[in-house]
Amino acid sequence: KSKMRFFKPNKELCESIVEYAGDRIIVDVGCGTEAELLQALVIAGAKKIIGIDMFLDYHKSYSILRDLTNGEGSIHLFPEEILQCHIAKMLGSTPDRALFLLCRPCHHSDLIDGAIFVSGSAELLYIGLPKNIEQDLGGVDYEPVTLAGTSEDGEVILKIKK
Repeated sequence: KSKMRFFKPNKELCESIVEYAGDRIIVDVGCGTEAELLQALVIAGAKKIIGIDMFLDYHKSYSILRDLTNGEGSIHLFPEEILQCHIAKMLGSTPDRALFLLCRPCHHSDLIDGAIFVSGSAELLYIGLPKNIEQDLGGVDYEPVTLAGTSEDGEVILKIKK
């Protein structure tokens, strides 16, 4: 298992994402082996989170997240293989209950296409380096989203138009 962390937001940006999400479930598609962004979002106040990654260290990540929330809230972690079927079932006919995050997808077109498909009518935010937008999103329409805070590498936040 590879432990690589690409997106490193500061506390203010994490708080802004949680505020932006409001009462929606935050779904981090490609959350990484230890769901580090979800940990930061829980610290910033997120109560309902879902993490999805093909290399997820489920037991370690769940234990950390459970401890951060003192066992309160709703935490779900899944391998990428069940992305489309299970998440769609969880959200049912109300996908607007979720905010999907796609942070630094590393030009993984299947992951990007899967996130766009499974998010349905729910809002999907792409967070990536300006130099990677064309390669990652190709012909996908998007609009910029401005949130307080920043990240180590100066990523931009874009709302995918569907």
